[in-house]
Amino acid sequence: MKSYYPPGTTVTYVCRPGYEPTELMPSATCLENVTWSESPEFCTRKSCPAPEGPKNGRVVDGTDYLFGTRVNITCNHGFKLRGRNFIQCVLNGNPWTQLPTCEAISCLPPLNITHGSHNRLGEEEFIFGSAVTYFCDEGFSLIGEASIHCTTNDQVNGEWSGQAPECKGKPCRQLEVENGRVELFDLHFGATVSFSCDDGYRMIGPASAQCVLRGNGVDWDKEVPRCKAIPCLPPPNIPHGSHNHLGEEEFVFGSLVTYSCDKGFSLVGEASIHCTTNDRISGEWSGPAPECKAISCLPPLNITHGSHNHLGEEEFAFGSAVTYSCDEGFSLIGEASIHCTTNDRVNGEWSGPAPECKDSASDTAANSPQAGDEDIKKPIIITLIVSGAIIAIGSLASLAAFARKHPGKIWRKKKRSYNVSLDSSVCQMSEEQTKKMLI
Repeated sequence: MKSYYPPGTTVTYVCRPGYEPTELMPSATCLENVTWSESPEFCTRKSCPAPEGPKNGRVVDGTDYLFGTRVNITCNHGFKLRGRNFIQCVLNGNPWTQLPTCEAISCLPPLNITHGSHNRLGEEEFIFGSAVTYFCDEGFSLIGEASIHCTTNDQVNGEWSGQAPECKGKPCRQLEVENGRVELFDLHFGATVSFSCDDGYRMIGPASAQCVLRGNGVDWDKEVPRCKAIPCLPPPNIPHGSHNHLGEEEFVFGSLVTYSCDKGFSLVGEASIHCTTNDRISGEWSGPAPECKAISCLPPLNITHGSHNHLGEEEFAFGSAVTYSCDEGFSLIGEASIHCTTNDRVNGEWSGPAPECKDSASDTAANSPQAGDEDIKKPIIITLIVSGAIIAIGSLASLAAFARKHPGKIWRKKKRSYNVSLDSSVCQMSEEQTKKMLI
């Protein structure tokens, strides 16, 4: 191609690739005024045939398919584009550049679950829309959605529509043990419980149980044990005493018995013992039974000029009695007999002090009359005489008054005399003297 063309020169145009001529032989001529003749648009862009979208994809806004035009490609939901997101009309062998592909979005394999599985176990590819359904082993219940499917939120990455469910053991019934405890952390299928008894009780039956399949459901494989009170043998009887549950035959853990002694005996040891256990199997009493020991007194005192009937003995039990006697010529002053007794049910003591023995001759002399006794007796006798006379006079005065009120009555007079003696002397009062006294 020249850079200078003289007037009158005619040139012919050839269209570039992708363009086509508008005329059969498009040309232009250099005019005398050194300008080119009017040059219409000699070449226009060729057109590409309408493109087809990729599988699982489509062309977006495809209306102009001229040479050089770009057309966008998109994939259907659940598919992602592999390659450029457009094609261009190039008319170079193929009218369009290479078409991208739409590849299905995939999810990672779904999670496996304990005590269960899903219906596509073993498969490795899970594309958009794939669904799996979970189920549980026998004895377990499904917690959560049974089915999940592969989906996407960004049209690039796949994810499951929800979390995998869980398989939880079906629950067994609640258990209770009377006088005991149930130690459990779970009631569901496969769980194990342990049993124990309260203090003072021993277990009869299994110490544990497991929740297992039973028919169409679940239940414990063993029945609950019984917790029975640990028994003790009857407490021992003791000589000269008893306890407050005498006659009873059953004594269980915690039973308390209290001992007491017969009269005249004191308790040595613990008064009360209770039923207990050291091995949670056998019962035993908390200590030995006490003893009842006879209450005793110290030997009674010896007395001067006398003795008692147990002289020489050293032991005097409760109730023992001693009798004192005096030597010849001596008299016993005080209680002749004393016995061993107690005030506190522990210590013995004699019921009274020992008597004394006094010289009998001294007692006789002390009891014989003395000269001064006569002087003492005389005032007493005179007082008695005067008192008697006054009583007699009063009686006669009453009779005289009665006679005056009843003159018709005949009275027989009796001769009366009143004698008062003092030692050998006698005083007489005649009836005449009495009348005078009345007047």
